[in-house]
Amino acid sequence: MNDMDRQNLIFIMESSPEDLEDFYDWASEEDLIYALKLVQMAQSELVEQELELLDEQADQDLTQAQQLLKQFQL
Repeated sequence: MNDMDRQNLIFIMESSPEDLEDFYDWASEEDLIYALKLVQMAQSELVEQELELLDEQADQDLTQAQQLLKQFQL
C-alpha cells in the first residue's frame, strides 16, 4: 500500500456517515471496489501484526516454561 492508498484509507476510516454517503453517491463501481480493497488490505495487515504478536508471546511463554522445567531436571 503506497502513501496515496493510505491517505484514501484514512479518508474512508475517518469520514462521517454523511461524507461516506456523498462518496457513495458519486463513486463509480471501480472506486467502490478500490475502497473495499483498501479496507481488506488494512485488515490483512492487522491480522498479520496480530499473528506476529501472538507468535512472539508464544515464544516468550515457551522460554518461560523451559526455564521453569529446568528447575526440575535431574
